[in-house]
Amino acid sequence: MTSPSAATGTGTASPADTDRCPGMLRPHQAADGAVVRIRLIGGRIRTAALAAVGAAAEQYGDGTVTLTSRGNLQLRGLSVDAHGDADPGLVAAISAAGLLPSRSHERVRNVLVSPLSGIAGGQLDLHPMAARLDEMICQHADLAGLSGRFLFGLDDGRGDISARTVDLGVTAVDESTVRLRVGSWWGSELPAADIVDTLVDRARHFRSLAGRAWRVGDLPATGRELLPDGGSATPVRPAAPSRPLGTLRRDDGGRAALVGVPLGRLQQPQIAALAAIAESATAQDAEVVVTTDRGVVIPRVDADALDKLASAGLLTDATDPRRAVSACTGAPGCHRAEAATGPVADDLGVREAAATGLPVHVIACERRCGAPSGRHLELHVTRAGLHRHLRPTGAHTR
Repeated sequence: MTSPSAATGTGTASPADTDRCPGMLRPHQAADGAVVRIRLIGGRIRTAALAAVGAAAEQYGDGTVTLTSRGNLQLRGLSVDAHGDADPGLVAAISAAGLLPSRSHERVRNVLVSPLSGIAGGQLDLHPMAARLDEMICQHADLAGLSGRFLFGLDDGRGDISARTVDLGVTAVDESTVRLRVGSWWGSELPAADIVDTLVDRARHFRSLAGRAWRVGDLPATGRELLPDGGSATPVRPAAPSRPLGTLRRDDGGRAALVGVPLGRLQQPQIAALAAIAESATAQDAEVVVTTDRGVVIPRVDADALDKLASAGLLTDATDPRRAVSACTGAPGCHRAEAATGPVADDLGVREAAATGLPVHVIACERRCGAPSGRHLELHVTRAGLHRHLRPTGAHTR
């Protein structure tokens, strides 16, 4: 296995060697076995590759494919060898599915894109730029030394990615112009054709300044030193738009669908349903897009798609309170957890979401992993009982 420090040729530890963000080649050991994360650029994945991930989850893990808040996939309950490495069969299966294009840069391939970009709405389709950005990141040895937490974000103008905490990114102004973003600061406008070169250049500049900094916000000037026109920066304070569940009208007049995944955990029948519906409406190379709020976009669907998706246990109704419920891993998967979170989320969490109209997040320790950044009701399950807390916008999350 090639380590990030080896890829940089420095022979010294980089932030990527010390942060605990898991990767396909660097599992994180949890109470129920190892955890690996599979990076998806802009959340896009071919249905054949998703089916391969589901099969790998059944063969090597606990059978569940978890969607993350970065639009990636996670497998749990895995075994590792004496060196802490993932089973070679699992690595081979994920690689054969086309989901491990670079071993040296595997953990730094963190690129968010507006999930509906190029499908419905937005100023321009940013997915082709994201794919090229991924290729360019992998071509620069020094960028393998980025932390696994370093995040690129490409917003097509609707504000869904701009509302996230990203390190480097752009937001579309019109169909040919974007505005640069560095951490919590806006920079100047630039041609859309310059997106990839600019982001790669700024990422390499960060590496030259970073020292032990993991994120742009850790720099002395919180990222302003990376702006080519530093003096014109203004703070980013966007609000995230909501994405309604159900069918959507595509820009070309066809249909797309957005569904929710209960607690972000895909089971095999749901994976099969997603693949079948996407493939029935697309002649070849069918794909889906994993969203940053643990949903899935099917870019093309037939008229009866929603009924089939709902029958598979996916969420298709915007009023379904289950969409507003999330939970940390809980027991037995987490060493720190005092109790299981799934049963509470499925029962009390759903009832609270329906009654209050608020997002509900269930936790089992003080770390509050996976909590929403906005105002929400927190249900903290402990050995002694359950505690309710109303958390404000901007409350600390992990």
